Amino acid sequence: MSRCALLYEFWKENEEEYILATGTFGVNFNITDKPHYEYLYEYLVELGIPKSNLLDGVMSTNTYEDIIGIRKRIIDREENRVCIVTSDFHQERTSFICGRILQNINFKVAAAKTDSSKLDFYMSKERKSIEVSRQEIFFFPIYLKPNDEFPVSIYQNANQEHKHYDNLSIVSISGQLVVYGFGIKH
Repeated sequence: MSRCALLYEFWKENEEEYILATGTFGVNFNITDKPHYEYLYEYLVELGIPKSNLLDGVMSTNTYEDIIGIRKRIIDREENRVCIVTSDFHQERTSFICGRILQNINFKVAAAKTDSSKLDFYMSKERKSIEVSRQEIFFFPIYLKPNDEFPVSIYQNANQEHKHYDNLSIVSISGQLVVYGFGIKH
């Protein structure tokens, strides 16, 4: 069952729920002139989900950005729960990233079954991605409430060894969040 089909089945039992799709452009999944989430929404409308149940999509190019964008939307809407629909091969990594980024939010990760002829290919790539995620993801300041500002307390509470030079450190801390949050490769 595809992710959209699984989402549709979930929505039929919870028609008051809103749907938030993620994704923009990327060489591996969308090289068109329209964000990926718009294609997902078109298909969901064809299945019978009203446009009024579709929130503005999250502009993202990878799982980290997806989950960070989802967190922001949930907090901005003053919600504290979400069900994320992904593919079965991607469930473990999605759950791991959600555990780090969706702190204080009740989340569930539902998995759609992948066509068995493609599963080995996707699983081999995913195993590498899971390992990278486990090595790179750490606990970091997160968006906690609507219109949150940069968490300067992280900097102010750092010991002298970690402060270095005031301006450089705040730029460095901000840069790390921006680089990490927006998927810029280094």
